[in-house]
Amino acid sequence: MTNIEKLREAILKIADRNQPFPIRTHELAVRHHVEERYVRQLLVQLASGGWISLAAWDGTRLLSYDEWPSIEQFFKSNDDNG
Repeated sequence: MTNIEKLREAILKIADRNQPFPIRTHELAVRHHVEERYVRQLLVQLASGGWISLAAWDGTRLLSYDEWPSIEQFFKSNDDNG
């Protein structure tokens, strides 16, 4: 099993569509020995496939990843807010 496959398994294991769970892409990258960009790509792939919900606070409300002007802004919003 590759590190990306292990990461995918770990994300799906902790994901629960009824319970929000904070994701820190940098921590997942370090823990699973992959580049952070691959963590982000996998999260978007899983969300696009309906496996997980992926949303972030924009300062006013919670927005799904696909409601943001760009995926870069989506992930940057989490960097700014810790």
